[in-house]
Amino acid sequence: MIMLFLGVNIVLFLVYIFLLSMLSAYFKQIHTSVLIYTNNKVYKSYRQIEFVKTLLDEYREAVCANELIENMEIYIKRRLHKDYIGKFRYSFIEECSLKVKWVMVCVVALQLIYMVTVRSTQHYLLISNVILIILVMVITIIRGMPLRKAEIILILSDYLTNQYNIEAWKNDLHQQEKQLGRENEYLKDTVEAQTDTIQQQKEQIELLETKLQMVMEFKIKESKSFAEYRAYPELKDKDIIKIINDMNF
Repeated sequence: MIMLFLGVNIVLFLVYIFLLSMLSAYFKQIHTSVLIYTNNKVYKSYRQIEFVKTLLDEYREAVCANELIENMEIYIKRRLHKDYIGKFRYSFIEECSLKVKWVMVCVVALQLIYMVTVRSTQHYLLISNVILIILVMVITIIRGMPLRKAEIILILSDYLTNQYNIEAWKNDLHQQEKQLGRENEYLKDTVEAQTDTIQQQKEQIELLETKLQMVMEFKIKESKSFAEYRAYPELKDKDIIKIINDMNF
């Protein structure tokens, strides 16, 4: 029976280490996500910036809806508690990591009561359980999950409070530049289209002028031929033959 207490605490100790590893990896991921999101030179996949992007989108919606956010840290804590670590909620993992320690203490207390009741002399088992609890406390201090959580909340709070407005201003400026670029391209296309139309009209005018000139020249030649014909209205065949002979002479 006394071995059962030790076995339970060993299992709880391993569970606690696993939960701390999940929390540590989660905080590291969020910190990396913030660094990547704020660095414009780094490629950003959705998975890498999912938390920060979701947080910003929700904050942007709250700002647009004129919702009053009195305490930024509380706002971020609520968002953290709604997030998931794998398939489990963050709040569930955090609560379990806190409760496991107290469960281990309760197991040691029950073991002590049982050993006193049955007057057991297997003190090394009790000492082993106490050592496990001490290890849990030491690991808790070394890992410093509360401090890491506070650091993450501070980073996110600072970003939303101070840098978000700058980021929003940059985004608005970028959108304005894109809009001006589109308008500029539209104006260029319009001017080019009008230039092409004017050029085509010029070519048509030149073609019409050429045709008109050809018609005028043809009419002038026709008029001259008619005038020459009228100059010799009484010519007969023998006169024409004589003129030709004179020209040959």
